[in-house]
Parts: sequence; structure tokens; C-alpha cells
Amino acid sequence: MERRILREEPVSYSEARRLLETRIREKEFGIIITIDRALSYLRTFGDKDPDKAREAVSKLVELGLDPVVAVNIVNICPVEEGEVRSILSMRKEAVYDEELVKKILEAISDYCQSVYPEE
Repeated sequence: MERRILREEPVSYSEARRLLETRIREKEFGIIITIDRALSYLRTFGDKDPDKAREAVSKLVELGLDPVVAVNIVNICPVEEGEVRSILSMRKEAVYDEELVKKILEAISDYCQSVYPEE
């Protein structure tokens, strides 16, 4: 069976976990060592709601962020402005100000609170 890439889209760890689990459940491919390792990683770091992750990524893209950067922010769930700036520096052309950084933290707050619940 020939496989072709039909489209390419960055996805969060949570979304990748759901996609991989679905493909395994639908028996598109069996568990091999590489897939098992990937699934183990995604279950550890992508253990939150994939729909909320997608929503957070969409909010960041609406703020003007590149989708790859938006997914990385959702995967990392930064809690401080300095952490956000470090992620934004992934793209040399990234221009950001304090207000944008605050909007980013606000946009991911619901999703990331589920990652780092308040003590």
C-alpha cells in the first residue's frame, strides 16, 4: 500500500497522541518499537485534552504567531514572560512586545492551568 503525504500541519503533543492512538486502534499499523516509544512520550507530555490544545494554538495564531511557534508554546506551556520570549526567538523575524507576551500567556492560561494546576 502506497502512502503519500496529503498535507502537513504542526500539531501539539496532545493532538499527536490522539492521532497515533486512533491509528493504532483502527489497526492502520501495529505497535513497533518506534511507535511504542513515540506513544509513551506523547502519553507523558501530551496527556491533556487535544481539543483544548487546538483551541489554544488557534488563539495564538489569531495573535499573529507562526503555527509552529504557537504549537511549541502550547507544548511547553510557559508560565513567565521570559519563557515566552525564549520561544518566540525561535523565529528570527519574530517581533514581539510586552503586550503581545502578556496576551500569549493569557491565551494559553486555560490550557496550561490544566498542565500546571495551582497549588
